[in-house]
Amino acid sequence: MAEALEQHYGAKPIIYVTGKSYRRYIKGTELEKYPLWIRNVYFKPTASDDWAFWQYADDSKLEGYSGDEECIDMNVFFGNENELKQYLIQ
Repeated sequence: MAEALEQHYGAKPIIYVTGKSYRRYIKGTELEKYPLWIRNVYFKPTASDDWAFWQYADDSKLEGYSGDEECIDMNVFFGNENELKQYLIQ
């Protein structure tokens, strides 16, 4: 499926994982070549971990946010602005 998505959109899909799901389904497979979006609201991934995005919170409140949910997720990108642009679909 990941290859079909990449072919269709012309960009690698980003795989959203927890540590447990990464170890169970991704590690040691062809899916390791895809960028990872790690969800861990307890511990920060290390620089040696292979991740592109990190969801570090799921209970944040943001001034000015007016959506239906009281709390929102907070995420960070591990890289610079030019590296982030590689994830945009043209």
